Amino acid sequence: SDSDSDSGSGSGSSTAEAVWVYNDSFFGAAGYVAVTKRATDAGGEVVYIGAGLEPAALVSLATQTLKQQGIQGTGVCDSDELEQVLRQDTSGNVYRIAINHGEVSATASDGTELAPYEVVITAA
Repeated sequence: SDSDSDSGSGSGSSTAEAVWVYNDSFFGAAGYVAVTKRATDAGGEVVYIGAGLEPAALVSLATQTLKQQGIQGTGVCDSDELEQVLRQDTSGNVYRIAINHGEVSATASDGTELAPYEVVITAA
């Protein structure tokens, strides 16, 4: 969207970028913005969510923000029972840990199939 809004406080630029605008006949017709973001002086980013969003939309937004900040992630999988994390050892090696807490097989974001209650540790 082309519209900007003033965030009003905090560090960094006071101008927030409209990320998502309403497209309904009430808030959309009034020109309201549902999600804004702005850069901070320290190189970070502030995202303000002024609406209820579906979980998939929140994950998408968080993934974009983390990627822009250079933060490595595991990705997203479809199972609520599958835990995925990255861990770094004292030598700087990064490992992907996937734990299936469920009673059925699950597929990790990297395509690894985990049996029920299986734990898989691989180099990231």
